[in-house]
Amino acid sequence: MQQPPPRQKGPTGARSWKLTCSHALALLLVCSACSSVTSVYRRAGYDALAPTAVKRIAVLGWAADPKVAELLADITTDLVKLRKNYLIGRKGQAQGCWSQGCPAGQGVLLIRALDIQPHPGHVALQLTAELYACSDGALLWRTAGATEAKSNDPDLRQLTDVYQRHFADTANTYAAPAFVLLQELLAGLPDPALTDDEVLEKIEQSSIQGDCLRSLALDFS
Repeated sequence: MQQPPPRQKGPTGARSWKLTCSHALALLLVCSACSSVTSVYRRAGYDALAPTAVKRIAVLGWAADPKVAELLADITTDLVKLRKNYLIGRKGQAQGCWSQGCPAGQGVLLIRALDIQPHPGHVALQLTAELYACSDGALLWRTAGATEAKSNDPDLRQLTDVYQRHFADTANTYAAPAFVLLQELLAGLPDPALTDDEVLEKIEQSSIQGDCLRSLALDFS
C-alpha cells in the first residue's frame, strides 16, 4: 500500500499553517470582543450632517476629583479638535447641570467618570460621553465604556509628560488610561458637516494648538 506523503514542516520544525478566511474571522471576533465600549445610544432621526445639527460645543468633564474632571475635559478637547469637525467654545469642569456650557455653543459634550479605581501601576475606569443639544435639552448621542490600563504606558509617555505640566501627579496616574478609553469612546461621536466658513474657522482653531495636540497629531493620528 502506498504511504501518504510526509507532513511538511517549517524551518523551525513546526507544522506550517495557512491563515484561512475562518481563521481571519475568528481573529476579528476576538478583537471585537476586546472593545472597551459597553453601550451606544443615538437619538432616532438625528442627522449630524443636517445644516441644523450641533456643530459648536462646550466640552465639560465631571469626576469626584475636580482635577480629574479638568483632565478629562482637556483630553477630550484635544481629541475632538484633532479628529472631529466640532468647533469648541470652551472646556472645563462640570460644576452643575450640563447646560452651564450652553452659552458657549449649540451643544455640550459631557464626559462623566462613573467610577475610577487607581491601583499600583494601572487604573480601572468607567466613563460616559454624552452630546446634548442646547436648543431643547435633547440627548443626541451617548456612549459608555470601561477599561483597565497602565498609568505609565511607555507608548503614551510623551502625552503624559505634556499633561503633567498642568496636572502634575493627576496626569501621571490618569492621563494615559483616560486617553486609551476616550479615544475609543469618541470614535463613534457623530461628525457634523461644516460650511466653507466654518472649515476656515476650524483650521484657525486647530492651528492654535498646544504641545499636547501636536503630540497627538504626530503619534496617534
